[in-house]
Order: sequence, then C-alpha cells, then structure tokens
Amino acid sequence: MLEKDISERVVASILQKDSYSAKHISVKWVLILMATGIGLFITNQYLPLGIHSIGIMTISIAIGFLCNALYLNRFSK
Repeated sequence: MLEKDISERVVASILQKDSYSAKHISVKWVLILMATGIGLFITNQYLPLGIHSIGIMTISIAIGFLCNALYLNRFSK
C-alpha cells in the first residue's frame, strides 16, 4: 500500500478494527463452538455413528448460526 501512494486515511480505515465488531466476532465463535460441542455430546449419546450423526451435527451448527443471527439482530447498532 505504501508503494502505491495510498493516503494514510484510507490505509488506517482499512486496517482499523473497532472493538464493537471484534466483540460480535467473539460472540459468534463462542455460540458456534458451543453449539458444535453440544452436537458432539448428543452424537456421542447415540452410538454407533451413522447418518443420524451428520443430521445432529448439522442441526446443532445451524442452531448456533441462528443464535448468532438473533444476537446480532438484537444487539447491533
């Protein structure tokens, strides 16, 4: 960027992250990983592993993304 003579203001706006979006990213990963862990726990309860395990994991990860969307809808600027 320095070689292309891009203004400092543009470079600063590209590289700067605000703490508000960093908080949302952290919450997103917590929700998704927690839902994945719950899905793995439920999958472990219904052994042997099979096609139902994929369904359980898919549904649990989808619930994690749904919780993230609801969180962003409620607490976004």
